[in-house]
Amino acid sequence: MVKLTHGFFALCMALGCCLTPSLADTTMGADIFKKEMRTICGFSGNVMAKKHTQKEWQHLYEAKTLQEALISFCPNAKPLTEASLKHLYDFLYHFASDSGNTALCY
Repeated sequence: MVKLTHGFFALCMALGCCLTPSLADTTMGADIFKKEMRTICGFSGNVMAKKHTQKEWQHLYEAKTLQEALISFCPNAKPLTEASLKHLYDFLYHFASDSGNTALCY
């Protein structure tokens, strides 16, 4: 029984370590949108994320045109750093129109 408990605990720790970074990126992306863009854009991060599907957000990010897409929606927004853009992309991808997720607080 002790071996089973230790094995389960080890599995939980391993999964926690693997899943935490992806959740942190989404949360950081939400914070970046809230701090840098929400007031300037005049709408929530959820509204921004729903402007594209996951595939469209992915294409914009991989083609290095995400910055331009964001500025087209919010012309007065300041350009973001590459690190901030990565976190914001994770947020936008996670809450895209076809994701089934809704960002309630952002």
